[in-house]
Amino acid sequence: MQNIPNKTDGIDTLPAIDFNSHKNEIQDLITESGQTLAIGTTDQLRKGVSVYSRSHYVADSSGVANTLTLARPNSLKDIPAYFDGLTFSFSTANANTGAVTATFAGLASKKVRTPSDTDLIIGDILANEVYTVSYESSFDTGAGAFVLYKSQGKKLWQNQAVTITPPTDADYTLTATENGYGRLVLADGSWTATHNIIVDNTERSFLVDNSSGTYTATVKTSAGTGIAVLAGTKVWLLCDGTNVIESVSQVNNADTRLNTAAERYVGQPAGQEIVNANAGEWIKNQCTAWVTLNLATTTILDSFNVASIAKSATGKGSVTFAEAMDNTNYGGVGFVRGANSSNETIMNEDFSNTKTINTYYYTVRTGVSFADSTVVTIFFIGGKA
Repeated sequence: MQNIPNKTDGIDTLPAIDFNSHKNEIQDLITESGQTLAIGTTDQLRKGVSVYSRSHYVADSSGVANTLTLARPNSLKDIPAYFDGLTFSFSTANANTGAVTATFAGLASKKVRTPSDTDLIIGDILANEVYTVSYESSFDTGAGAFVLYKSQGKKLWQNQAVTITPPTDADYTLTATENGYGRLVLADGSWTATHNIIVDNTERSFLVDNSSGTYTATVKTSAGTGIAVLAGTKVWLLCDGTNVIESVSQVNNADTRLNTAAERYVGQPAGQEIVNANAGEWIKNQCTAWVTLNLATTTILDSFNVASIAKSATGKGSVTFAEAMDNTNYGGVGFVRGANSSNETIMNEDFSNTKTINTYYYTVRTGVSFADSTVVTIFFIGGKA
């Protein structure tokens, strides 16, 4: 704006160039705020100033994840230089994959930093979000930087996943980029056996999805023991800076049963263990084994914690447990389908053979005669310490 000296009424006159200078500047403010000059409208200057004071919103026009080129909308005039406290917002088209720089109003490129004056990491900026930054001249060792105050940081798990496909039949170490994701979806890749997934020591929580995998993957740091994520399961893990531990108990697709060996229920297949109240304690009000079988054909129809069955003679059979009992203080309760409609068919423990922690012996009779029932169901209670 031109510096025009004060004038005195009736003595001095205002040259046209001075008058037009002020008029043009006022008109520019109005038109560049998006308004059309209108005769008889007396609030356009006020509206223009209001638009300028609120129009700190900018848009990411570059479309490049880690290099932001920002410009103000509506052809508003931009600032001549950065200054402390300069604050504005911008929308994003892409998530960042590492450190970020930004230019504003055609000025020099500056780093985008965290409030603790460190470079951004993968996932600090997500696609289709709006972020607010403020310029600080003391940041980046005095070079000046934009400070990101709406950093998403470790919340990438909310909507970002990466598929891990091991290229060789060996342990796999995550790349720096893969370590930044909050959901790791495991694929077999070249694996033909159980291996390790090695993560870095960054403290974070993340989900490991092995629901489609064939093999157990132990997720660990290079020096830690880690957690085995069984095939068919998903589990939240936590890296505490040294080791990977369970954030919550592993969950199987079909149920909500713990996978911890110390807490697993006798004989249950891996991934299908029943929840215990305390690690190392057996559920006292549940069967330690059960089986439904066809004694006539020596066939297991369904079972739990049963490895095999056998028949030594008509109406005489045995059940061998998959996981042995701790003692012989267990009992078997049986139900059988009758051999005929006129006589009662019952099952009893076979006292001619002594049961062991591995095998239980039983007999089936119709009346006084031994008989091969086509459906025999035996429930085993007790036997665990």
